[in-house]
This record gives sequence, C-alpha cells and structure tokens, in this order.
Amino acid sequence: MRGILMDVRPLRASTDYRRLWLAGVFSAMGSQLSTFAVLYYVWQLTGSVVWTGIIGLAKMVPMLAAALIGGQLADSRDRRRLVMATRSGRIVTAAALTADSAAGGQLWAVLLLVGVQSGLGTAGAPASRTFVPRLLPARLVSAGMALTMISFQASMLVGPSVAGLIVAQWGVTVCFAIDTLSFVGSLYGVARLPAMPPEVDDGTSRRRGVRAVAEGLAVVARNPVVRAAMLGDLVATVPAMPISLFPLINAERFGDNPRTLGLFLTA
Repeated sequence: MRGILMDVRPLRASTDYRRLWLAGVFSAMGSQLSTFAVLYYVWQLTGSVVWTGIIGLAKMVPMLAAALIGGQLADSRDRRRLVMATRSGRIVTAAALTADSAAGGQLWAVLLLVGVQSGLGTAGAPASRTFVPRLLPARLVSAGMALTMISFQASMLVGPSVAGLIVAQWGVTVCFAIDTLSFVGSLYGVARLPAMPPEVDDGTSRRRGVRAVAEGLAVVARNPVVRAAMLGDLVATVPAMPISLFPLINAERFGDNPRTLGLFLTA
C-alpha cells in the first residue's frame, strides 16, 4: 500500500526542503490568484477578448527574453540569491497591481506589470529547479520532485476557483494583495535556505555570457528529440489554450459571474 501512496519522506527528512516546499505552495497559490485576477480585471476594464488575449502576448515577450538568460544566470551566480532577487521583484509588481486596482485601474499599467512579473518568474525558474537535488539525499530526490509538482498542479486546480470566490466577495484588489503576501512568505522560505553557489564556477560561465546562450540554442536546433519536444509543447499550448475567450463565454452564458469564470480555469 505504501508503494502507491504519495511519498512524504522528503518533508520529514529535510527542514530546508520542507521550508522550500511551503514557500513553493505559497507562491504557486498566489500566482494562480493573480492570474485569475488579471484576466477578470482586464475583461472588466475593456470588455474585449482582444485585450484579454494581449495578456498572453504581454507575458510571452519578456518570458522569451528572460528564458534566454535565466539558465546563464543560474550557472554564474548564487542561485538562492538569484531567486530571492526575482521574487523580491515579484513582490513589488504584485503590490503595484494591488495599488493600481485599488485606484481604479490603468490598462497599460496592468499589462506592463504582468510582463515584468512574467520575465522575473522565468529568469528565476532555472535556479529554483536546482534546489531540490541540493537539499535532499539522492534516494529522496525523485520523491521531492514529485511533491513539488503535486503542489504546483494542486494550485492550478484549486487556485482559480478560490480566486473566483474571492473576487466575487471582495474584488480583484484582495486577490492581488494575497498574491503579494504569498510572495513575502515565499521569499522568507527561500531566504532561510543555505547558499546555493554553482556546483562548478571557475569564472568561465561569467565570461561566456551571450556565447553560452547561443550555444544552448544551437543544441536545441541540432538535436531533433529536444527540438520536437519543444515544438510539440508549443503546438499543444498555443492553439489549445483559449483562455482569453473564457470571460466572453462566462459573460454571455453565466452573467459574468467570477465564480463560474474560476471554474472555467480550474476545468
């Protein structure tokens, strides 16, 4: 029976991993609340699926730029400090979204802040993914990775529905405020971790810079397996994610109720 249940030994074996896992739960849940709030907020400001679709573009452009440098930064700097810096930036942007919504809202400001958030999250992601193998013994790494993924997937299922309830009761400003607090909690969890310098740093990673990025892109271009996997993910994600249409369908069929919009995203 034990073999088919979730392995929680990493949570008992390492205080640092337990702290990191809780930090991840906070940040993932806050991000889902913010994602829902931005979608609903832009819809309320514009009533246009064009603008709700532009949210994706506002995220994608800085995400692509940050993806090119995120791995290079993780290979050349203390990874704990890098994640702390990116999450500190996300606290600032979440607080700015809170203030903007409380003041009545400016569409350009929302899209700008969402773009900055996306870039910060992407830049810190490669470094944060190296934490689990550094904190756990080899025999528990797979279980630790599974727990991390389970918490992330659970936040994607629960977060939008909870956000819909919050927006219906108190408005989008409260969602943004909770997101801000969640990243404060997440930052505290990461700050308590030990230093995470690159495993091997002879100074070459700092000097290579753009060259390292170009070499990584060349590997993707030459390797048909990696190229196919990335292309398959892109094709599956872009045409199959009609999230920008959800507010319109919700408005026409369900009276623009944020509770049902949350269920759309959960489903």
